[in-house]
Amino acid sequence: MTTLASVASLVLAGLFVWLGTMNWAALIAQQLRPHAPSWIPLMAGTAGAVALGLAPFQGVSQFWWVAFILDGGSLPGFVATAYWYLRRRSQRPGPPEN
Repeated sequence: MTTLASVASLVLAGLFVWLGTMNWAALIAQQLRPHAPSWIPLMAGTAGAVALGLAPFQGVSQFWWVAFILDGGSLPGFVATAYWYLRRRSQRPGPPEN
């Protein structure tokens, strides 16, 4: 069981790095140009959290939540989306005053 968990953890960690890198690239591109690729919400963070949970190293599983902070498609992506939405909403012209 330990070998299977180790292999699954390694595969999921690789998926986390790959998707997380793509998410950060998409988030940066969205800030630089109007038509940019979209990011994949929570996918890399979930893969990283499960990878940390399955990791065979002592004490690593308690840091499963760090994956959601490092993944551009999780917490940073939602913060950037909220900022963009609020900024855009504040720039909209209001109703005409009488």
